[in-house]
Order: sequence, then C-alpha cells, then structure tokens
Amino acid sequence: MQPATHTPALKGLAVRPAFDRVCEMRKRGAIDDGELASRLGPRHVGLVDSGVEAGLWYPIELQDRLLRIVSEVDGGGDDHYLVAFGRETARAVTHSAAMQWLIEGARALGPRAGRALVRMARVGFNFGTYTFEGDTMDQFVVRCTEVDPMPTSIGLNIQGFIEQVASDWRRRNLACVFERPHRGEILFRVKPRL
Repeated sequence: MQPATHTPALKGLAVRPAFDRVCEMRKRGAIDDGELASRLGPRHVGLVDSGVEAGLWYPIELQDRLLRIVSEVDGGGDDHYLVAFGRETARAVTHSAAMQWLIEGARALGPRAGRALVRMARVGFNFGTYTFEGDTMDQFVVRCTEVDPMPTSIGLNIQGFIEQVASDWRRRNLACVFERPHRGEILFRVKPRL
C-alpha cells in the first residue's frame, strides 16, 4: 500500500507491532472478523489476510485504528495501555543483539546520538519535523512539529517507546511525558523518574 504523497503515512515497520497484536487477538477469539472489519473499515480490512510489509507506507489512519483496537480489546480502553504497548514494542526491538550493539555505541556519543536517532524518525514518517533538544540523555525533549495528522493514540504509543529506549540507553528508570501544546506540535519530555 503506497499512499499519495499528501497522505500522512508511516512505514510498515512501525505498523507491524499493532498489526501483529490485532492478528493475535483475532486468532485467540478476542475479536471476531465482523467486528474487526467494522473497526478497520473497508479500506484496510484486506490487510488482515494479506499482511503488512515493513518497507511500505501505510496511512496513519490505519495505525490509529489498530492501536485503538489493541487498547480497547486488550487494555479496556485505558490510554495507559498504549504507553505500555509502546514500551513492550521497544523492548522487543532493542533486545536483539544488533540493537544492543547499537545502543552500546550510542552511549558513548550521548546527545549527539540522540539527535541522530531523532532525525531518523523521517525514515518512518512521511510528515513532520523531529528535533532533539538537550545536553544530556537523562533529561531531554523530542520536539515534533508539523504533526497535525498524528493521532493521540500514536503519540501515547511513541511515549512508551521513547521511555523504554531512553531507560535502556541510560540504564536507569526515565519517564517520558507526552504533551500537545497545539495541534501541529508534540513534545516528548524525558526526565529521571522520581
């Protein structure tokens, strides 16, 4: 699925964890095909059987729908579940040997590595500008601008992802807070957990 260039989208690599969870919920009977078709809508229901490819672009609306299903079916509709799901996704990604090697190398670079990693967000999203602000990896802000189309569900999921990656990176418990000062801007503030 390749959206038009004006359609806000993200790569299948980012969509995959929520997609896989929804497929797992379907397999265990937590959601039936009729409800899944209704929640995904006619535009996206075919993906349940065809799958999601890591390198292709998918409309951001699909990720929002998938995350809402995950939150409502497995998390009882609690927004905190989306944050926890983001942390779970990050743990799955960062605990591979290759990612551990990357994290070890990044520790030596500190905020320079943080800036580079945040710039890589453009690999996964076809909209927005992402910057790293801070002089330490214990307390920093990821500022996202021109992100009007990003739904709260995705922001909460990213909050958990950033929180887990930053905590793993620093080998200490860090908290990440999701803020939306206005529609076109999102801040992820990371600081030591009290």
